[in-house]
Amino acid sequence: MKNNSVIVGYFRKLSPIFEKLVDKAFKEKICILSAREFFKETSKFMRLPKGDMKTDIGAGHFPNMGMDKIIIINWPEIKKIIFVEPGTMEYGFAHEIGHNLTWKKRPKCAKHCSASGQQFFITCAYFEILADYEGLRILKQSRRASSFFEKPIFRGREMA
Repeated sequence: MKNNSVIVGYFRKLSPIFEKLVDKAFKEKICILSAREFFKETSKFMRLPKGDMKTDIGAGHFPNMGMDKIIIINWPEIKKIIFVEPGTMEYGFAHEIGHNLTWKKRPKCAKHCSASGQQFFITCAYFEILADYEGLRILKQSRRASSFFEKPIFRGREMA
């Protein structure tokens, strides 16, 4: 799979923090795809619920389909959020990188394969907490690596 160059280019221009986050994703060999590309590719192997296309941003781990580490971006939905609450997107993107890293460190957390070889997901108790922890750690590193040492652009509602 190839990264979606339009989304990657756009994210790099959003903020110095986002540029560092994209670099981190590439360093970890995480592929950034649009939701449309993801659904097109996965439809060759299995059916996904149509409601999943409305998700703004998500992480995926489908090694049996050649998509070991991916971040899925629903471009039309993200465009509605990114200008209003860019900090939410910085955090969300770091959180999804965190999911990809926690799958690597704890492969049994959130993933279970049935005897038929089909994948289905069971979230372990720490699934989201681990991604939050990793995401915040990545944001902290990205902020320190930034030449401006700027704070994430947290503005918006419900950020407590």
